[in-house]
Amino acid sequence: MGNFWPYPGGVVYSLNPLDQARLLAIQFHQLVLKVSEAGLPLIFPVFPRIVTDWEYLHRCMEPILPAHITKEISRAAHARVADVSKVRVTREISTRNQSNVVYRPELFVGPRYPSSSEIDNIALRREIVRIREEQESRSAQLDINHQSEIEHQREILEGTIQRLQNELERKLFKNRIKRLLRIFRTL
Repeated sequence: MGNFWPYPGGVVYSLNPLDQARLLAIQFHQLVLKVSEAGLPLIFPVFPRIVTDWEYLHRCMEPILPAHITKEISRAAHARVADVSKVRVTREISTRNQSNVVYRPELFVGPRYPSSSEIDNIALRREIVRIREEQESRSAQLDINHQSEIEHQREILEGTIQRLQNELERKLFKNRIKRLLRIFRTL
């Protein structure tokens, strides 16, 4: 099958996309077979619709949900858990093909998958966002470091000013004493 790269946890992915697709298909088949042999119901809700449509998710899961899980409980749980801001696929993949199964209540053909160039562009945009966030973080850290350096320099200068003021006061005091002594000597 080609070159493989093992990952911690026992998952194996191919370095070749075609081999990877075959491996994933075999793993999916084995999973479905084991679940079917165990007599467990299989439910395949569509992502990302499960994040954006609580009613759809409830309808999908209803056959296996306990009877006391009402629509209201499902809606409340969905509101607590689902975070649309973490779903990137709908924002990153172009919406040229609106017949995508994800957005229709009825089921027809499968979803449209992005081309290799679209995937590359998505990966590049993600990397740009990551680099910008890293730069902002470093900039904020530099600002904090710069601010603390300025504070340190200010403290040093304030100490120097205080020392010079004290020295000036001593000299002024000495000069006054000297003048008083001269006055007393002349008397």
